Amino acid sequence: MIDLHMDNQGVPERLHPKSVHSMFSHNTNVWASRDAKAYGHLLGQPVGVFPLDVPITSSWFPPPGTQIGLGAIPCTDLADDMLRQMSDLQDGNITIEHGMNESTTVAESEIDVMMTVLIGRRCRCIKNLPCKRHEAAAESCARAGQTPYLD
Repeated sequence: MIDLHMDNQGVPERLHPKSVHSMFSHNTNVWASRDAKAYGHLLGQPVGVFPLDVPITSSWFPPPGTQIGLGAIPCTDLADDMLRQMSDLQDGNITIEHGMNESTTVAESEIDVMMTVLIGRRCRCIKNLPCKRHEAAAESCARAGQTPYLD
């Protein structure tokens, strides 16, 4: 995952996926939240993006049927935003030379960052986004227990 620059240290990407804090996109006091999408998580046993009974090594991603990623962001909304941004980036393509026979475009570099954010938020690669490589790396690390999270 580090090779793909998927070691984001920010919030919510760095939060434990079972923590109730993972349901917020910023640092907050739970008691002060007015965000309606968090209400279900504030009633009863605290729960994050991952249910407490799901082993952290079962997958990088929440169980099937979960439509939100870390920060309680709807994964489909995030993917839609990325598709729009990709279209805008590809319209204004600029090439950066890296040395012998290597170059990337600004668009490619920005798209790679977007895929890192998508997978870092624990959203699956959807909507024909070029993130299968990131998804596979994250899944492999989680199943091997090579993430900084413990049950």
